[in-house]
Amino acid sequence: MNVKIRWIVIFSLILSSCTKPLTLQLNDIKKQLVVYSVFCLDSNIMINITESKNMNEVVTGMDDFETVENAQVFIYHNNKVVDTAFYYTDGNYYSNTKPLENNYYQLLIRADGYDEVKAEGFIPTKVKIDSIVKTEIEPKEYNVSIFFTDPPKEDNYYCIYMSGITQYYSTNNPSIGEWKVTDNIRPLFTDKLFQGEQYEVKFDVYVDNYEHYPDSSKYIEISLYSLSKEYYQFLQSYNKQIPKGNGGDDLQQVFMQGLIEPIPIYSNIDGGLGIFAGCSISADTIFFDNN
Repeated sequence: MNVKIRWIVIFSLILSSCTKPLTLQLNDIKKQLVVYSVFCLDSNIMINITESKNMNEVVTGMDDFETVENAQVFIYHNNKVVDTAFYYTDGNYYSNTKPLENNYYQLLIRADGYDEVKAEGFIPTKVKIDSIVKTEIEPKEYNVSIFFTDPPKEDNYYCIYMSGITQYYSTNNPSIGEWKVTDNIRPLFTDKLFQGEQYEVKFDVYVDNYEHYPDSSKYIEISLYSLSKEYYQFLQSYNKQIPKGNGGDDLQQVFMQGLIEPIPIYSNIDGGLGIFAGCSISADTIFFDNN
């Protein structure tokens, strides 16, 4: 899964005591490594590394982040080094490691001028889509039901994504709540209401006018993401920062708000900032025709 999200955290100011004023020099705050790595079952692990920003530095977009090109990046499995990631471009490091289901992986990063960074991520069980049922309501408008069976005796975290000829889709599912694609946030949910059972998630889907599309393009692909708890917590905190309906697909929307309060975006990076977490993806496709 190719995901390119640059990540920013605004440092909390140190409060002065009531008896002794404290002058904070923003330029003196040590820069940290910012790590973004979301790895998927049977796909090579990629790690993006940039440098954190201080409060007095202007951020107008993704290009304002300094990439880190001199890092040593080690991938561990069962507490043994299994790979050393190599630098490619734009702060991206690639490894030859393809993670396995229900396994933990560890990350160790060393770079001159920064604290050492460690993290651990997990690849959860791949939950397959059992079936998809589409019912036409009127031309170009459908109810689409996605059925899957939740693994028993474990907490599971999910996200659903659609691509293809869909123009708009929405839901009011009990586990997700009221959601529409123009909210620009991820439709996240857990198995709290259906643990160990088969479950249905129903969407209202509006498709493009596809009469002139080739037959091979008349489809919607539906992906069911099984998220690790860390990835779920990261996306949950990400969702809280994105103004609904503003469009876009990265944290630049946060930058444009005129930040006043610190942003509590979830991080599981020890010695730095960011996320190192896994997911598994199950996908299925529904097709349409001119009739």
